[in-house]
Amino acid sequence: AEAGPKGQVAGGSAVTITSATSRAKINDGLTITAGSGTGVTDGTITIQSEANADSEAVADASTVLEGEGGSSTGIGVAVAVNVADIVNEAVLGDSTITADGVVVQALMAEVDGDSQHAFKAEATSGASGAETGVAGALAINVGLSRTHAKIADNATVTITDDGAVELKAQNLVSNTVKATAKQEGGGSVGVGASIALNIGETDTDALIGNGVVLTGAGDITLGAASSNAMATTAEGGSAGDTA
Repeated sequence: AEAGPKGQVAGGSAVTITSATSRAKINDGLTITAGSGTGVTDGTITIQSEANADSEAVADASTVLEGEGGSSTGIGVAVAVNVADIVNEAVLGDSTITADGVVVQALMAEVDGDSQHAFKAEATSGASGAETGVAGALAINVGLSRTHAKIADNATVTITDDGAVELKAQNLVSNTVKATAKQEGGGSVGVGASIALNIGETDTDALIGNGVVLTGAGDITLGAASSNAMATTAEGGSAGDTA
């Protein structure tokens, strides 16, 4: 007897949504003197936050179907979506501060030798051996990272002993997307299509706000360092009489 139609469908999906906030802050409306408690100002105020966030979504779907007469259809579809929203803030609020120095830093934390946010979406699909094979892969990554080191609007900061004021913001990010769809096995019809979409946005600020009264500082240093490495790859392939 003649073999009837055969079919195989494989689908894989992965969705990751990551939201993380690191914040170190002196709130508004405070009066702070950094010293020994006897009216002597002999201390430095340090406000420091650190962040290092990784987020990824990986999907894999494939079919393997060997037709033995008749017709056969294999379909493999993979979808991976990764969305990351990271905030890292160090803030001296609208307060009255007296100190030998002020340090406000929003930094990248080091984790096992790594000092960057890593965001990734990867989708892989395959369809092989069928008379008609269809493979589709969609990978989407949206990586948002905001880092701020700030003295808020209208704060009053008095520095003694010619001390220093330093604001530093670091925001280092990698965004990677890979979509791979391959149809193999030489049937009558083969389709392999892939789409990769990569969106990365970084916002990095070291700021002294409007209306701040800052007196007595020997040195004032503001530094903001940012990088956003983007890698986007889409691979599609098919084999067959019609491909």
